[in-house]
Amino acid sequence: MCASDTTNMRAPEVIVRSLDEVKNVQLNKVISKGICTTTATQLTAFDPANIKIKVIDKSMLNNMITQAEKNLIKTKSEISKTNAELQALLESVSGNSPTKQSDIQKINDMTSKLVKLRKDLKDARTDYYKLLYVLKAN
Repeated sequence: MCASDTTNMRAPEVIVRSLDEVKNVQLNKVISKGICTTTATQLTAFDPANIKIKVIDKSMLNNMITQAEKNLIKTKSEISKTNAELQALLESVSGNSPTKQSDIQKINDMTSKLVKLRKDLKDARTDYYKLLYVLKAN
């Protein structure tokens, strides 16, 4: 089983069946972009020609998880950047007690932005873990 060149394949699954038996083979690991892996299973069959293999296509779910990961990384990066900007602004204020109206407004704006970003991060994590749950449950 091989992952595409653009997307990791999470929890790849194959159904192997004969006239006598059906086996579901699921790998519990991620196959990285452009990498192939093999696995084996045993199955009862009187005629090897009757053995059929079907790969379960989870590419849409994999793409959604990849997008959710990117969203998490982006939001974490924005939080880190905004925290650094706020810290620099606070350090630039003499005596750590802002008196200028413009400084107070900038601090309030950055604080509001951080509150929103933290909510976005919580939502992004929730979406990400929901998708992982759906992937594992299938």
